[in-house]
Amino acid sequence: MANGGIIGPIISPTQGKGSAQSTTSFTSSGTYNHPSSGWTEAHVLIVAGGGSGGGAPTGGHRGGCGGAGGTIENTAYPISRGAALTVTIGAGGTSNGAAGGNGAFGPTTVTGGGGGSATLGGNGNPGGSGGSGGRDSGGSVGSGTTGQGNNSGTPAPGAAGGGGGKNAAGGSSFSSGTGLTSDITGTPVVYAQGGPSPSSIAGGGGIGNQGSQATERNGNNGIGVIKPFATAYIASGVWSLDDVYDNKKAGTWGEEF
Repeated sequence: MANGGIIGPIISPTQGKGSAQSTTSFTSSGTYNHPSSGWTEAHVLIVAGGGSGGGAPTGGHRGGCGGAGGTIENTAYPISRGAALTVTIGAGGTSNGAAGGNGAFGPTTVTGGGGGSATLGGNGNPGGSGGSGGRDSGGSVGSGTTGQGNNSGTPAPGAAGGGGGKNAAGGSSFSSGTGLTSDITGTPVVYAQGGPSPSSIAGGGGIGNQGSQATERNGNNGIGVIKPFATAYIASGVWSLDDVYDNKKAGTWGEEF
């Protein structure tokens, strides 16, 4: 076509990753609908439910601490425009030494945290991050899932170990494994800390029995957070007024270059 009086090559725009858009957070299972005009990658964080701590509510059995829910964060998760993906949010373990529920984002799954040992001297349990063995369990460690979490801590004489976290293994004597700090929502937030974890941390593990307690043994529910990006139309060289008009009319003339 004519170049509108401007001398230079006519260059078609190419697509690229634009600015971050508003995040969508899931605290219960549902469906994520990716924007039809969005970029073909998204920042995705999925956290499974944390394992509960172990031990009877009374009697000082010193049960093991629960492991954090398995966690995957991908800053460039491939996703098709207009795709509808199922999001599964795993519940935290609520019974004595129960594992947390698994989570998923589309085909990507994460494993619930291992429950802490429910008995004095019991073994640790595997999970996204491992739940600890109980007091006097001879060093039993619950294993974490590669890429999702870490092992529990080693029980010490007189005390159970801490639950594994996303970023580190648990320690001895109820010392929790550190979780993941992510700024996917725009503010740094901690996820998937091993037990004992505050109830505010998604995917955190529960504390093992310390004598007389009940609900604080529970693991925390998981979460899913998705941050899409706009599509930017990128070009270099000299553009004619005719081509600017044609691209604006077609909706392919972006503001991000």
